[in-house]
Amino acid sequence: MFKVVEVYTDNQNLDERPYSFGIDMDMPIMDRIRELSAAVKAVGGYTISEFCSAGEWSESMADDLPEEDETAYYDVAASSVRMDAVILHVTEGKFKFSGYPKHGGGDTRVDTEMMDISDLPS
Repeated sequence: MFKVVEVYTDNQNLDERPYSFGIDMDMPIMDRIRELSAAVKAVGGYTISEFCSAGEWSESMADDLPEEDETAYYDVAASSVRMDAVILHVTEGKFKFSGYPKHGGGDTRVDTEMMDISDLPS
């Protein structure tokens, strides 16, 4: 399952930033998201975060990109944005990705929209 989501930032002065994030939600990543969600629930926490190198950050708007078709996504997506410290954040029922555009500094964090774990196929 290939997924394309919007990317947000609080820094309005960020010149080179991604506007969308595309990721192949394969079984290993979906299983890991479910494992982390279960761990959050088991310890009564709010979120667990870990480094994750999956996905592609693009300068294209999410609405302009084909979803569910990875090959078409890479054919249409504008140039990718190089990212540092890409992190997967998982709560009991949702997850998102965040990162920092390369050479952007600490105030340049971008986040994907939150996604429901229940929407992941079994």
